[in-house]
Amino acid sequence: MDDYIIPRSQSAHTIEQLLIMGATVATATLSLLLIRFFMHAVSSVEWYTGIITFVVVAAIGYVALQIYNKKWDKVKYKLTHDSILIVSANGLTGVSRQVFLYESIISAHMTQGYLGKKYGYGDIVLVIPKLDGEVKLKDLSVPKTQLEELQSQLKHRVTRRQTLVT
Repeated sequence: MDDYIIPRSQSAHTIEQLLIMGATVATATLSLLLIRFFMHAVSSVEWYTGIITFVVVAAIGYVALQIYNKKWDKVKYKLTHDSILIVSANGLTGVSRQVFLYESIISAHMTQGYLGKKYGYGDIVLVIPKLDGEVKLKDLSVPKTQLEELQSQLKHRVTRRQTLVT
């Protein structure tokens, strides 16, 4: 089998961006109102202070959104002939790679929330007992199809030659 990169959902990315922007605007507006309320009793410059606070909080939200976009762009999930390769962001400029052999995966299942069902994206959760936990492949396009592709790879692992690595 050729290597297969599991596509991630642009809809999930857009929805998460909108949530970040909405939270930023709400926080900035609340900060503006609180500063104006508390500064009104002390001084007559509460309007300017509130505007400055709004701009600072909005700028912080913008920077957070840019960091989120950089990290989202770096995440890749790749199915190879014997393993799953997960490439993800490590800080702002670094990249980390994790390899999970099909032999170590006990089960895989799909999860979708309300927005995931509506816009066609979801997560695949891999159960790996050696890690005492799960590995989540997040925001995948058409997760049912991706799960079927992964399951076909997991079925083929039994027919592959077993190699002892020491």
